[in-house]
Amino acid sequence: MRLLLDTPVLLYARGGEHPLRQPCQQLLQQVSAGLFLPECSVELVQEFAHVLLRRGVPPRTVARDARAVQTACRVHSFDEVVLDAALDLVARGGALGMRDAVHAATALVHGLDAVVTTDRAFAAVPRLKVLTPAQACDALGA
Repeated sequence: MRLLLDTPVLLYARGGEHPLRQPCQQLLQQVSAGLFLPECSVELVQEFAHVLLRRGVPPRTVARDARAVQTACRVHSFDEVVLDAALDLVARGGALGMRDAVHAATALVHGLDAVVTTDRAFAAVPRLKVLTPAQACDALGA
């Protein structure tokens, strides 16, 4: 199963107490155990690093953690094909912002099975299956 990760999965796994923290951590434990290779847009790595910097995480730590994400995932480029697909998704209107449109377009352009997210806005994207972290763990047999 080819799954695209959304940035909040990484942020909840890393963050403080929250109901979504445990399922996000469980999913990333499956990655660490080598049970599956998540995929992402290069925009996810940028967004993850951006949020950490905004939260005051030291730059060296941000760079290290962003590189760890880059290494743990199959990273897809943000090219003109993905940009055009993302702009088409944004043009439809709705709650999907541009960064999420890039993630969704990456999944669609590269034929991924689903996006793993905590964000309900992805549900409005045609032809894109959306899984919560808990659903992804179940689908992977955890």
